[in-house]
Amino acid sequence: MTSPVFFKEQSKYTYKYSISKPNFYLFDMELGDSFYGLRNFVKGRITKYELEGIDPTIDSIREDSKNKAQSTIILQFDSFEKFGKMIGLSEDDIFFYQMVTSPYQTYEIYDSYGVEDDFKQGFGPWHDFNDENKDLANQIAKYYFNTVLDWNDNDAMGEFGTKLDKFFPRSVDNIVSDWVHEKNYEMNKVGREHVEKELDGYLSDFGLELYGQDSIKTTVADLVSLYLQFGVPHLSIYKLFKEVFKNSNRNIGGWDEDRYEYQNDDYFDIDSFNRTVEKELENILGELEDDNDEDSLKDYVKMVDSITNKYRPGNWYSLPKDDELNFKILNFDRKDGKIELSLKRKGSPNIKTFGVSQDGFYKLLYQPELFRLEI
Repeated sequence: MTSPVFFKEQSKYTYKYSISKPNFYLFDMELGDSFYGLRNFVKGRITKYELEGIDPTIDSIREDSKNKAQSTIILQFDSFEKFGKMIGLSEDDIFFYQMVTSPYQTYEIYDSYGVEDDFKQGFGPWHDFNDENKDLANQIAKYYFNTVLDWNDNDAMGEFGTKLDKFFPRSVDNIVSDWVHEKNYEMNKVGREHVEKELDGYLSDFGLELYGQDSIKTTVADLVSLYLQFGVPHLSIYKLFKEVFKNSNRNIGGWDEDRYEYQNDDYFDIDSFNRTVEKELENILGELEDDNDEDSLKDYVKMVDSITNKYRPGNWYSLPKDDELNFKILNFDRKDGKIELSLKRKGSPNIKTFGVSQDGFYKLLYQPELFRLEI
């Protein structure tokens, strides 16, 4: 039987279009189908519907009835992963692009755990405190911790941050969390603008435009021009693009590696952040002022220091006398002197949360049999 490749062009493309598009990849593409299909469309020998059925990469065509060569053609590549690899992006850059351009989520460039460490080393959120909140922090440091803050000394600010985190972990957590939220919003917005601008510029050099997340928009004329420029009329459209981008002298990407450089203060809502800081610092001052007993404050500071020097809040530790039980310090309550703990048995998803005095805490560590630990 004679192969369709030897039929007249008109009848060949009618035959090709009769093949359902989702199953097209099951058939071998004849040499030149895509290129000659584009040319025959321009010459009016086949319809746009027949052209859409010739190559599986063609998603749709918006025909220009006055000049078919200027008809818009949408090329679909199934996923941005496939498209990104085709143009030479690394897996990290593909992931970065998808995260910062996603309308459904924010890429967590900064995380609360890391920023909390920065806070306790004098970096991060401290630099975005306004003058009013610096005054509040100065009051807390001077009157309750006998410290004069030097805002230009990272070590001194870190030491003060560590004290605040020991005695008021929830307030510090709220300050850190809000800063992380605002900073990630800023960096995602700047990152998105950067990658979209670079990718648009890169594609425009070839007469192409990104369309959605994983499609390209171009014209029939520009596509034919690429075939002629690279001398590959025998290739499918997808293989044409692989050839085009493989031979490009222009580098693209490096976005994930540079992710911490995508910053612009205009996109950081510093007023909103400072409202959170003001609220938390005033809460701290309120708690301190409610306790007029200086000896009581000293005892509380001494208790927190003695415990947190060995057991860091937020981390799980095994009980010294029963390594099947793990505990985590959640918070210190100054009003009743209680230590809020979580307790769980290894391998069990159940967690028990309760408060104990300092004496009760040490009894739990070294005499757990005194407690009814039903977990």
